[in-house]
This record gives sequence, structure tokens and C-alpha cells, in this order.
Amino acid sequence: MSQASSSDEPMTLIHNNLKQTEKGAFKKTPYVRKKKTEIKKIAQVIAKMMIQARACEALNGFAFDVMIFSCASIDSTSTYESTDDVAAFKFVSKRYGKKKILIVDSSKFDKSNPCRSFFLNNFDLILTDASHEIVDPIKEQGANIITSSEK
Repeated sequence: MSQASSSDEPMTLIHNNLKQTEKGAFKKTPYVRKKKTEIKKIAQVIAKMMIQARACEALNGFAFDVMIFSCASIDSTSTYESTDDVAAFKFVSKRYGKKKILIVDSSKFDKSNPCRSFFLNNFDLILTDASHEIVDPIKEQGANIITSSEK
């Protein structure tokens, strides 16, 4: 069996190399693993785009004066969600509101979640009960934050 040329589709290359591996001709190469990883990433992007398209369909025709958001975690630059579909839906929904407000309690700061949903500069206002030590670095980024201790 001949090896696939570099111009072949990645799936064909992986398939051919896996067949040859089963026959003992050679082992999986790092190139094959890299192509598999690239294909998985492409599939994830396509899935995210489909979720965003469904979100657009669901919100089509709506216009909100104010949209209030939450998040699974927050750091000094961004908000995060635990899944891609939640992050994608929130990302798309921001288009439909004139004002965007984030309400986040202090337990969400500096936690780790994998899916970024917003940069903090996307919000018109951020409301939190976090201490000034936590909030001050975010204020330095230019975000409009009001804490529960402020009057």
C-alpha cells in the first residue's frame, strides 16, 4: 500500500496511516496525531458556529433596552463559562441589547473555566460584592464597576 501524498485530504492521510499501522508497516507519526488534533479543533469551531446560528434564530426580531448577564467565572479581562454552548449563546445574545450589565458575586473571581464569553469592555456596567482589592485591577482596565460597598 502506498503512502498518502501531502496533497491528500487529512482524513485520507490519517485513515491510510492507521491502516498501515494495523499491518505493522510503521507506527503512528506525530504528523498523524497533529492532523487528528486539527480535525477535532475544526469540528469544535463548526459546532460553536451552529450554536451561534441557533442563538441568532431564537433571538431574531428581539431588541432589548437592557440585558443582564451572569458568568461562571471572571478575571481581570474576561468572563468565562463552563461549556462552549453557553459561552456561544451569551456571545451572540449581546448583539440584541442596547445596554449590557454583568452581575457577578465575589465567589466567581479568579476561578477557572475553559470558555471565554466576553471581554469586560463589552459591558456598560458591572455590579459585584467583591472587595476593592479584587475590583481595582479591573477598574484600571477601564471597566465601569459598582461594588456593594459603594453608595
